[in-house]
Amino acid sequence: MNKLGRIFTKGMLQTIIIIVAGIVIGLTVNAMRPDKVELTGEGKTQAGQSESQIKPVAVPVVKITVWEGFKAFRSGKALFIDARSEYDYNLGHIPNAINIHPGKGDKSVKENEKDKSRLIITYCIGIDCPLAEELAKELMADGFTNVREMPEGWEAWNMSGYPVESGR
Repeated sequence: MNKLGRIFTKGMLQTIIIIVAGIVIGLTVNAMRPDKVELTGEGKTQAGQSESQIKPVAVPVVKITVWEGFKAFRSGKALFIDARSEYDYNLGHIPNAINIHPGKGDKSVKENEKDKSRLIITYCIGIDCPLAEELAKELMADGFTNVREMPEGWEAWNMSGYPVESGR
């Protein structure tokens, strides 16, 4: 084999090794992520499969401003749910808000709230906190149809001078 052939073969071998290493690393990282990408094709309609047999598409959470939250508060028709820790909730929260941390399996709203279309507004500490959105998605998955997230959260509410209360 001439020199050019050896260089070409060596280059091809190195390219294949890099591609295989990239695939292995990518699959490993994907497997370790909590929000991993499903590679099995689940969720796609197969031949002979009805639309009701596939997973429902996640509906995005509707976001509202603190001002819109305050208007809902004044109307008295909204249920506010604080997704922060119990400690933070006890330091201060929106009056009459209840404290539910996402993923804790709290059934109080699910069992006590018979009107699934009631306006529910979730909030957390502020814009960088994902808990309000997580809680909103859990409530929507449980059949609540009028759930909103107030991403600016407690910090913006408190800084706006809107009513607050502390303790339980």
